Amino acid sequence: MSTSRVYLRPSDAHSDADRVSTSRATAEMSNLVKDMLADDDDETPEIPLPNVTRSALLKVVEFARSTPLIQWYKSPGRSSPLI
Repeated sequence: MSTSRVYLRPSDAHSDADRVSTSRATAEMSNLVKDMLADDDDETPEIPLPNVTRSALLKVVEFARSTPLIQWYKSPGRSSPLI
């Protein structure tokens, strides 16, 4: 699994400082982002999220980074995608 960074650009981002940076593994917990990353050859891709505000995105990323959630996501018996 790659440890590269991914930049998520929320709808209310006005500059590069408003992007949310996270690990590729965390970003790929979302099937939508995972599919977009599969089509992107950049080393540090930027994924636009037009219907997501920065405050909501920060909460989702913080939640996705939580240890119990990561353990669940990596578990072999998981039956459905997270997002």
